[in-house]
Amino acid sequence: MAGILPVLKRVGREPEELMRLEAERLPYDDEVTGEELREAVKAYTEMATGKVKPLTVEELRKLLEEGD
Repeated sequence: MAGILPVLKRVGREPEELMRLEAERLPYDDEVTGEELREAVKAYTEMATGKVKPLTVEELRKLLEEGD
């Protein structure tokens, strides 16, 4: 019987844990498409391998100002 008690306690906590995780989930998680995910992985891979260099803060700031 002692071996069952930890299992029962764990099962009782799992729904609470799932609700907590759902509450902490970012709101846009459901909106990311497979194509967007593939593009993000490709961009990350290109930066990680040095094929593309990430923007500097100044370059990013300039692009954002041009977009306004």
